[in-house]
Amino acid sequence: APGSWEVDVEDPGAFEQCARSLNEIRTVYFLGGIQAAEPDPADLDALDQSQEAGVISLFRLSKALLNLGYGTKALTLKVVTNDASETSRGATLNPYAASLGGFCKSLARERSNWEVSCLDVSLGTGEDFDFLAHSIAIEPALRPGEQIAIRHGARYVQKLVAFDLPPVSRIPFRKHGVYFILGGAGGIGVELSKYLAETVNANLVLVGRTALNKEDRK
Repeated sequence: APGSWEVDVEDPGAFEQCARSLNEIRTVYFLGGIQAAEPDPADLDALDQSQEAGVISLFRLSKALLNLGYGTKALTLKVVTNDASETSRGATLNPYAASLGGFCKSLARERSNWEVSCLDVSLGTGEDFDFLAHSIAIEPALRPGEQIAIRHGARYVQKLVAFDLPPVSRIPFRKHGVYFILGGAGGIGVELSKYLAETVNANLVLVGRTALNKEDRK
């Protein structure tokens, strides 16, 4: 149909080619996290396909928008998943889509001028799909670390609750052990590295996207 495109999600340049043909993009609805069929955790091919259509495609779309100069522009990005959040015990879950929620949280922090939201809906019986469409349209931008789900007309917001861990009898780390830490240059990674170095004289391998500052290098 005129004004519509079919994008090959396995083509890294497909999203940029599509976006380049548009005059100005203000709002993007990303539905790559919608999966009608119940996932089979043992089906690795289905897992690969879901990630290709989901978080990998969203990464390529975000990269395409940045390449086209949208990094400095106001943009609304609404990402929709289904049944990735457990709002009631025993509910059928779509774990394949959960990676999109994590990516959106990072993107919302890194692109403060973009209004990024990730909304999880349910495709189960009893859902009002007109209401879901309206909820998607009016969903505001994410607050840092926020997870939103809509179930049977109610809007759920995931919250973190403090939990006191019991004391341990011994430190579960090896003296002079070697520890490989992904995200080692981030706040938690740096603190964990300091702890390991001070308590067990650990040998550390830190991997991250940013370099350590002078204070952390000490």
